[in-house]
This record gives sequence, C-alpha cells and structure tokens, in this order.
Amino acid sequence: MITKRLIFMLAAGLPSLPRVTWLPIIGIARKTNNFLFNIEQTVRMASAMGFTKNPAAMVFGWTNYPNGIASHGAPVIDTGLFSPFGDVYFTDSGHGNKSDNNAGTRPTAPTATINGAYDKATASQGDVVLVAAGHAETVASATTLAMDTVGVKVVGLGRGADRPTLTFSATGSNIPVSAASNVLSNFLLTITGTVDVVAGITVSAAGVHLDRIEQREPAATSQWTDAIVGTTCDQLEISNYKFAGLVAGDATQAAISVTGTPAEIHLHNLFIVGEFVAGGIDISGVATDIHVEDITIEQRHSSTDACVTVAATTTGFLKNCYLRSATNDDSGLTAIVTAGNDLQMYNVHMVNANGEHAATGEVSDLDVTNTRSGKTFSTIA
Repeated sequence: MITKRLIFMLAAGLPSLPRVTWLPIIGIARKTNNFLFNIEQTVRMASAMGFTKNPAAMVFGWTNYPNGIASHGAPVIDTGLFSPFGDVYFTDSGHGNKSDNNAGTRPTAPTATINGAYDKATASQGDVVLVAAGHAETVASATTLAMDTVGVKVVGLGRGADRPTLTFSATGSNIPVSAASNVLSNFLLTITGTVDVVAGITVSAAGVHLDRIEQREPAATSQWTDAIVGTTCDQLEISNYKFAGLVAGDATQAAISVTGTPAEIHLHNLFIVGEFVAGGIDISGVATDIHVEDITIEQRHSSTDACVTVAATTTGFLKNCYLRSATNDDSGLTAIVTAGNDLQMYNVHMVNANGEHAATGEVSDLDVTNTRSGKTFSTIA
C-alpha cells in the first residue's frame, strides 16, 4: 500500500527524476483510500519531488483525470483555486529560509512578505500566492500590500488562530485592490496601537472577491473608520465575512461602505457586530442590481439604530437578513433599514434592543418606501 511516508521517502531520494516519472506514483497516491491530501500537503509533496515550475498545477491539473476522480463515493473536482497555466508562490514569515529575494516557488524557500510574492505574479494567468498558516505581517502603509496585478489569488492557509494575521499600525494603513479579478481569502485583520484606521481594504476594480475575511477591533482606541470601502467596484463579492467591533468608542462609520456607483455587487453570509455611526452596511452611492443576503448585523451604537443604509434610488435585493438595533423604543425598529422603493426586501427580520420584533412591512413608519410589499401594519408599542 502506498503511504504518505513512502511517497516522501521516494521523493527525498530521487528529486531529480523527470516529472513524468512521478505521475503514476501521484495517481496511485491520489486514489489510495487512506492517502488524503489537503492543499498544503499536496503542494509540499510536489515541491519535495523537485518540481520547480508550478507543482500545484501539476498535481491538480496535469493528470489523466481532467474531470476529477471519486473517493468513497464523493467526487473530487477542480475547485478553481489553481490553474494549470498559472504559477504558485509561497509566503511564510515563520520559515527560517524566508526572503523576498527568493523566487518563492517552493515552500522551503518562501518570501517573507505577501507583497514579495505578489509582485512576482503575472497578470491574467491564474497565479496564486499561498500564505502559510501562522504567517504574521504588519501593514504599515498603503504600499505594504498593493494588489495591482489582474487576476491574482492570495489565499491564507489555516483556520482560527492559525490563519495568517495582518496587523494594521497606522491611520493610513490600507490594502488597496486596484486590479480586476483579484481574490483575497482567509485572513484575520486587526489593529495595534492608538489609531483609527481610515480604511482597511479599499476596492477600486471590477470582479474582486473578498472571502473569509475577519476584521477585529482590539480596543476602543484601536478601530476601523471604514473596514472595507468599495468605490468603482462592479461585481464586487464579499462572502463569509466577520466584523467584530466594540461597544466602546465611536470611530467606526461602517463595516462595509460603498461610496461609488457600482453594478451587481453581491454581499452574502456576513456576521457584523459593532458600534456604527452610519450602519453596519452603508451604500451611500447609487448602486445598481445589488444582492445582499444571509446577513446578521447587531448595531451597538448608543443612539444610532441603522444597520443597513442604502441610497434612495439603489436597485436590487435585500433578503434573509437578521438585524438588531441599539435602542429599545419604536425608533429602534423604524430606523434599522433606510432605503428607497427600488430595493426589494424579502424575509428581513428586525428586533430592537428591548426584544420587540418585526418583519419587513410590519412597521408603518419604517424608513423604507417599499410600495411593492403590499403590507401596512401598525408599529409595535
């Protein structure tokens, strides 16, 4: 039986054999029931075998199984993370051999910073930067990590406290995403020092995807003014996002702020808790065909109840939402959502700080002109 130990012994002993020599071994390993890979293990194995050009693409894409294989009855398919045409780069601040002068194509010789790997990527060929679990880096300015190459994915490995952590240290600390079709996935963003960070991530390009991003406020004097800002950001997608704010302090305007006039932005599976001046989600620009769904927002501001604020003529959908305001009176319901009659709302649940609740259309003076709801109910006393 082919075991993980045997594969690595073979790899260590014969690293210089041509790639084709190893394909049968890789194929056997991939089909062996007790030999299960995750992304990091697979790439490390391929690199140990001596593949200097895109080992991940070789393992995932250059086999005789273009439509995937099945293991225990479950299909194994291409996840879209790697492209057979792209390169894979590695970043690991904890590695003893780290350096931005390294090529970054092997996990045993990674770059020290994410930007050190990102700047080596080629536009529009599906390049990926894999950031090791436990990686830690300080974002000191708007140039520490500038995502300005089209079509690059930056993916953090690990889960929970093992995720790569980016610590923002100055008012102007920022990750600008100015190139289209970039992906930033699985990172923890936090702040150090007495500072209000103006904007954590700024998106000014189309087709950007922010996935599994968590932003935290560690103290009342360490806050985001706007955690994520979108300007000219057509087809922006934010998914599986978490914002963990504080009850103290009042620097935060919004977790997600859209100031431009984008089309077809998609916000889904969001968990947002904090003290917001404008709202957990603030779409102040007139957007077209937005899609906001499966969100939970708790507003903790002492006097502001807004959870979602949308410009009056913005079009699109708000559905499957759970919203909690900050005050325990009638206005704690009526001010939760501000929008115009072009925003369609379905299954939106609202509760004030006193536990009184309502669904869309059940509050007659709700600050939403929603003529399509067809419902008029009295306010909750």
